[in-house]
Amino acid sequence: MAEQVRRIYGASMSPDATAFAHLVDDRGYPRAVQRFLRGWRASSSRDVELPVEGPVTRVMHSADG
Repeated sequence: MAEQVRRIYGASMSPDATAFAHLVDDRGYPRAVQRFLRGWRASSSRDVELPVEGPVTRVMHSADG
């Protein structure tokens, strides 16, 4: 049985420190995901819908949110 490797990299923290986004490559196609921070816990990941198609190479929060 082959083991599935999930690569996570390129994190970006939101300016108000309530969320972070990062890249996930678990099927050979990088995508952006976001998690919200609540105290010491983080929410489950949700895919970020982008206005472009293709693999994601970088995530970055804007200074104004």
